[in-house]
Amino acid sequence: MANVYVQHFGPADAPALVLLHGWASNGEVWKGIIERLEPHFALTVIDVPSLGRSVGYDVLTSQQAVDLIAEQAPEQALWVAWSLGGQLAIDLATRYPSKVSSLCLVASNPCFVEREDWSSAMTQAVFDQFTQMLSTRPSKTLQRFQRLQTLGSSQAADEMSFLAAVSAFDGDVDYNTALAWLSEDQRPAFAKLTCPVSLVLGEGDAVVPASLAEAAKDLLPSANVRVLADAGHLPFVSHPDVLVDEITALAARVHQGDSSD
Repeated sequence: MANVYVQHFGPADAPALVLLHGWASNGEVWKGIIERLEPHFALTVIDVPSLGRSVGYDVLTSQQAVDLIAEQAPEQALWVAWSLGGQLAIDLATRYPSKVSSLCLVASNPCFVEREDWSSAMTQAVFDQFTQMLSTRPSKTLQRFQRLQTLGSSQAADEMSFLAAVSAFDGDVDYNTALAWLSEDQRPAFAKLTCPVSLVLGEGDAVVPASLAEAAKDLLPSANVRVLADAGHLPFVSHPDVLVDEITALAARVHQGDSSD
């Protein structure tokens, strides 16, 4: 039976915060962040439908996945969303605005695959090669992706060990369907976001290039963009305290906005 896997941490009466992971991952990637956030927030950690422990679904569209996620989400939450999770969170903020008070997008690109007018992304050739490899050599492809995520980080070896430790939930995972979602273009939705947005990027990220910082500001000038030195695609592992500071500052921005209304 298909179910969305959800975990809750922290005091129920604290401000709501949702954690949403990326492709080929699950909610366990947030372990280090959860320890730092749960004293201050009511955390909802969601495994993306078709990934992690949210399995057993027929082939879903990204919009259907977002609908399922929204059913599990509290109202007016701060969302911390990584990589593919960020793209899903952008769509959710557009279609379910009452669920989202603010967005912290971590190593996430509103348009993951390059377009003629969008070079701050993975090239189409590399994405196509990755898709083909996943169909023919899934295990090797997932191992390659893990290595790719750690490139550019000063803590690459520790990050590889971490990814291996939290990647145990892969029984009925639909990697192909979720990979296809990454090819979708969320730039129009991103540009229309009205809630406070922070974007945290890794300077050495080989998956989501740091050049996105300037391109994202062109799309959404109000966004707060931060590029972390010595970080790759996993800044919540390499720089957890810095990310928590960014999340806390974003929460303060939301509170100040409420207070000024």
